Amino acid sequence: MMNELQIFDTEDLTPLKTIEKNLKTYFGIVYFLEYGDALKIGRSIKPYNRMMSLKREATKYNGTKLGRVAISPPHTNIAENEKVFHKYFEDKRINDTELFNISFDDLLQAYSDISVLYKDESEEIERQSELFCEGMKSLLASVHNSYTR
Repeated sequence: MMNELQIFDTEDLTPLKTIEKNLKTYFGIVYFLEYGDALKIGRSIKPYNRMMSLKREATKYNGTKLGRVAISPPHTNIAENEKVFHKYFEDKRINDTELFNISFDDLLQAYSDISVLYKDESEEIERQSELFCEGMKSLLASVHNSYTR
């Protein structure tokens, strides 16, 4: 998968609507959001909805101005990659938040030095999901059978 970030201005997030609509099952993105003077690093399977929510929160609660947002390529291991970025910038973290004292431009410069893999594990996730559902069906059938005897 490509490792390039896509960058958008939070004044017009409509391109994220299309990206969100076209995300395959089990896929999401890691995002990097200019959050006032800080950078917010997070993940989402619904990037348009997430950015709109953050935009409302920032304006309503503390008047923080949101600037640009960069999003990773869609992938299935978003939680793992979010942790990689958090760890990389841990010395810049602001008090147990997802906010970091780093500029957006500094992120863009550091990005290529950060080792992440954007995986497509959707087939394995689907297989595990089907196995789980079959297991639950068997469990429910055995519980049902024990009550109907």
